[in-house]
Amino acid sequence: MDKYLKISAYGVLVWLIPFLVSFFIYPLKTAGNPLFESIMPLVLTIMVVLMANLYLKNVQTGFIREAVIIGVTWFFINIAIDLVLFLPSSPMQMSLNK
Repeated sequence: MDKYLKISAYGVLVWLIPFLVSFFIYPLKTAGNPLFESIMPLVLTIMVVLMANLYLKNVQTGFIREAVIIGVTWFFINIAIDLVLFLPSSPMQMSLNK
């Protein structure tokens, strides 16, 4: 698989899996329980660690360089997907301020 395609696919999974988990645990948020706010960062962290481990296990040289590349790339992928889905003119219609 092409290196950049693999980085992008893993980046989308880093966004998608926590998003899907949030659907299943959303009743915790509506109940006003801070458990939702505690679970979501944990799920995101686990996904980043798992995907980074999967990607970096085959890297032989330039380990730090590759780690920085995937970190920055995944950050921008997450921001881009969030903007597409959550801005006022998008399907979920949320504002930038809380």
